[in-house]
Amino acid sequence: MDFYELKTNGLVNRVFYTRDFEVLMVKLAKKDRTMAHRVMKHIQRLSDGFPNKPEKWERIKTCRDVSLFELKPKPYRVAVLVWNNFCLCLHLWKVEKGSSRRKQTEIEKACVKAREVKDDFVSFIRGV
Repeated sequence: MDFYELKTNGLVNRVFYTRDFEVLMVKLAKKDRTMAHRVMKHIQRLSDGFPNKPEKWERIKTCRDVSLFELKPKPYRVAVLVWNNFCLCLHLWKVEKGSSRRKQTEIEKACVKAREVKDDFVSFIRGV
């Protein structure tokens, strides 16, 4: 699996993303450029530190074996795998009102991706 670093000026965390996440961002940019820009601003802020407001940043509790968090630039969600001061953006989805079943399936997709990628990501950041 390939990981790409997001170029930021932050000093606290280093932010990476996968090819799948890049494809999702390109699709979003084709639909709505301003929302894609807003999501990227939220992701870039991760390099300055983690948000301390639960309405912006929340741990996904259903994934117990990995440290997976949900970044919340409304109305989208970004699944972020955190390992020490390294963040990996894995999945992007849109949350719609009254669609808790779809939200659960998207969270499960993010958990599966996180479990698949975790070992590769840890070995990658040890080499960085």
